[in-house]
Amino acid sequence: MSDNNIEETDEKSQSITNIPCMRNSLLTGLSSGIIGGLAYFLFTSNVRVATHVGVGTYAILATASWSFCRYNYSKMKFQQREIRQAFQTAVIQNVEKESNLPKA
Repeated sequence: MSDNNIEETDEKSQSITNIPCMRNSLLTGLSSGIIGGLAYFLFTSNVRVATHVGVGTYAILATASWSFCRYNYSKMKFQQREIRQAFQTAVIQNVEKESNLPKA
């Protein structure tokens, strides 16, 4: 029973890394949030507002980065699907042409 629980927690902890673009988006958001909050704190010395700026910067840039990356990922997958279908169609047409040729 405990082995089953370990496998479930391993799957849950690894699931976020399997989501396309998630790792890069989180790293982008995290680094920009730290830089934004730190910069705001250095200029104003207001800790509370600086943390709000940092968290807001993180949320906005992580979401924007993930959305942009997922859009490009979806576009690339669509193009790959179209190319794969075109190759399959070309192969089928080539086989049909070869089968209609008179045998020498």
